[in-house]
Amino acid sequence: EADPATGTGILKCRAKRDNLSDADDPVKNPVSGEKELMSNVEALRVLYGEDTDNDHWPNHYLNESQVSDWKNVVSMRLSVVLNSSERGISKADPSYSYDSNTYGVRNGGEFRVYRVFSTTISMRNVML
Repeated sequence: EADPATGTGILKCRAKRDNLSDADDPVKNPVSGEKELMSNVEALRVLYGEDTDNDHWPNHYLNESQVSDWKNVVSMRLSVVLNSSERGISKADPSYSYDSNTYGVRNGGEFRVYRVFSTTISMRNVML
């Protein structure tokens, strides 16, 4: 979703609590309203580390549709690209790179500054 004031993306979250003993009761399984987590979001990417040789380490990172067996997923790589809220502070619209790919900016001509933040998370009780 875009922030109407700045035209930049907003990352939001909505949570649902599951009561396993009574999953069909909406009172016991409430859904929260949307909460803003982060503003100035250009892109968010989640890749899954799949172990294809049973050594408990990922052999490659794939998007959701490419994972062949979810039981082999041992980690997740999260990348978020943030942009400055101010326009006109860069000399040109830059491209940015992560996971060996280069991307152009979504709203060209705004001359914002961009930065990529990435982390890799080991799935609990999977990698040794």
